Amino acid sequence: MTTFRKFIDFQDFLTNKKIFTSNFLNEYDAVKYLLNNKENMDIITYNFSRHFSMFNVDVLEKDKNGNYYYDVSVEKIGDIVDNIGVKSGENIKLQLSYIIGNNEYQQEEFNEFVIISANYTSLKIRITFLEKPLMDSEFKINLRYYLLQDNYRQLLMTHQVMTKNNKYYDGYCYKK
Repeated sequence: MTTFRKFIDFQDFLTNKKIFTSNFLNEYDAVKYLLNNKENMDIITYNFSRHFSMFNVDVLEKDKNGNYYYDVSVEKIGDIVDNIGVKSGENIKLQLSYIIGNNEYQQEEFNEFVIISANYTSLKIRITFLEKPLMDSEFKINLRYYLLQDNYRQLLMTHQVMTKNNKYYDGYCYKK
């Protein structure tokens, strides 16, 4: 049951926060660093990469246009995720879209996903191959995660959040 609370505008929320960005920390070290520096930062961001190889292209599904695609679930190892990208070692032509719950977003419609406000909603990256990938093709998914201090985590968990394309409440993400 939805309770009526004021929406928090996500961009306003980020304004004036002390954000520390690291290109070298993993999620475990980022948590430690955030906890040990409570007075100096509100948020820490870190980059995450996931490599995978296409061992059997015949198991890929086809979309309505006949293009092969592969869905990758985004791990909930942070409070917010953005800057999602995929690189191919073979320069295969790709198109990205994102599946949030049951809604599909094109790349230009997607900015961030507020994980902490959407406990019951999944995020998947849909990689659509505009040409059939080769066996043993390699790919790298890059993401940026945000970790928040506890007081900000609590705020986003207990209030409705509004982003450019989505609204979050009661643990779900809804398309505007």
